[in-house]
Amino acid sequence: MNKSESPISGKRPVGRPRADGRPHLSKHAVFKTAAQMIARFGYAGASLRKIADQLDVSAPSILNMFKTKDQLLNELIVALASRTLLFHEALEQENLAPEVALYKMIYEEVISVAGAHELTRLFYLPELRLAGFEVAQAQRESMIANFKRCVVQCVDCQVFREVDSMLATEQIFQLTETSMIALELESLGSIEAQASAAADLALRGFLARPSRLAEISKKARSCKIVPNRS
Repeated sequence: MNKSESPISGKRPVGRPRADGRPHLSKHAVFKTAAQMIARFGYAGASLRKIADQLDVSAPSILNMFKTKDQLLNELIVALASRTLLFHEALEQENLAPEVALYKMIYEEVISVAGAHELTRLFYLPELRLAGFEVAQAQRESMIANFKRCVVQCVDCQVFREVDSMLATEQIFQLTETSMIALELESLGSIEAQASAAADLALRGFLARPSRLAEISKKARSCKIVPNRS
């Protein structure tokens, strides 16, 4: 797969062809509808039949792609997480200072959250803590590990105060994912302004020299690497 291509946006036809001349059913379409149905009915209430009905296809058409609903959710989480992980990989190649890279990761993730509230909520489904969702759990852990890498580097370089790296990482990651899920964006100004505010808040409490925050923000926002949000 091309690194710039997001798995969730792939358009290659998958599954059985339709006999009525309509386009082939794609994983992209199933993922999008499944996310909407789970957000509306919860994981237990979003049956494969409901998803199929919403797509105007038969349930066997979806079962031809996914043997179970658990498999569908695992693959959906992998596809969503892959966009962020590919962005982190590209960002690492820029050799930014760790505090600048961390600010950039927070900034771009908040923008992604703001544009896809329903998709972000999937990462907080209680079912994902259960057996059978190890694949999805591993993807979330990979994202957290990238945040932790930057936090550890910031502590080692004394850019951050002496803090527990794992606790700081979890606090920053949780703030990043949840900061805009429940907000009415129209009343809060631009998404970019809110992303800056979230990144400022996340770093300010950890910086050994908080006065550097404006400089860090400017460098991070000047970096042209952004995640694929299509």
